[in-house]
Amino acid sequence: MVLMAMMALFALVSFEERTLVLLPGNLAVAGGLGGGALALGLQRRGWFGLALCGALVAFGLGVAAQAGVSDRWMRLPGRMPIIWIVTGLYVAFRLSLVRQRVARLAQDRDLQARRRNLATPAEGDPVATSQPDVSSPAGPPA
Repeated sequence: MVLMAMMALFALVSFEERTLVLLPGNLAVAGGLGGGALALGLQRRGWFGLALCGALVAFGLGVAAQAGVSDRWMRLPGRMPIIWIVTGLYVAFRLSLVRQRVARLAQDRDLQARRRNLATPAEGDPVATSQPDVSSPAGPPA
């Protein structure tokens, strides 16, 4: 989440010229990564899709910047636009790891809840409520 937010800010700031770069392509990269960071932080329904779209926007516009077709509508900071391609791919990779972790934690919680339900007897269950027979004819051990 921090990497996405940080790269969203870096998409708008040119440190070489010490200015804000508010071109449409830069705004798209910043919006995609910033929105993805927000979705990841909130983790509401659809968070993975939104965050992954933000990473893919950074990747796609990084490819456009590398190809040199974007000089008029986008000027991504950095001397090598391949940084934005690598950033998009790395963020997508990290998002897949986060999604696996979240799914595994939810699965573990469900498994623990099932085990708790099996361990506690249900009310009215004749097997669970039956008491051992204390009036055995054998009597106490000698």
